[in-house]
Amino acid sequence: MAIQQQTKELILKCLKRGLILSVPGIFTIWLLSIVFGVADKVVGPITRTLIDLIVPAWLQVGPLTNGESPVLSFLLLLLILTVLGGFVSWRWGERIVRWFENQIIKVPGIGFIYRNTRKMSAFFDLEKGSPFERVVLIPYPHAEILTKAFVSGKMTLVYADGTEEVVLKVVVPNPPTGVQGICLVPERLCIPIDLTVEEGLQFYVSLSVVAPEKLKLPINRCDLWPNCVGQEAAR
Repeated sequence: MAIQQQTKELILKCLKRGLILSVPGIFTIWLLSIVFGVADKVVGPITRTLIDLIVPAWLQVGPLTNGESPVLSFLLLLLILTVLGGFVSWRWGERIVRWFENQIIKVPGIGFIYRNTRKMSAFFDLEKGSPFERVVLIPYPHAEILTKAFVSGKMTLVYADGTEEVVLKVVVPNPPTGVQGICLVPERLCIPIDLTVEEGLQFYVSLSVVAPEKLKLPINRCDLWPNCVGQEAAR
């Protein structure tokens, strides 16, 4: 029985290691298959036409069978996007693209989708600067847990009794799916930390693997956790 148990544990251990080592590769292949599939759907007809014109039928074997090649479609799509980016970088090219965009926005239904998608893409345009101002810690999802969040701006809340309070507009990422929450947090509850926006993004993208060993806060522990005063006295 002992030998069977040891054999079972050894098999499970090897299986676990194999899964851990293969998951990144499997995920990469899966992601590339999606990217190549999308590229083939977008520019596949162009790719097939070019292959039929350039490559003789008797040479259309292997990756070029039936004039189809998702890899070439992906490369062609990259080339088209690069040319489009260069065209838009030209002053008159940008004006022409903006004119076409204005015409698309006027189309009912399609205009709504395009306008919101355009805003999302512009949100991540790094050449225009980061959309976030800084990184802070906030009490989220409840008071005893600290979460890193990105500040996108601030606003003032006016209550019914006439009092006002400044709140920060913060974004809480949820890797790898995107955004977990967009919150209005009182500025007094936001703790500034010595991290750049880029370092904060690396923290989330790496699932907290890329993170400083120590993070200095501009407040005392008992300022953050009022109950610690009684706990310290009890010790």
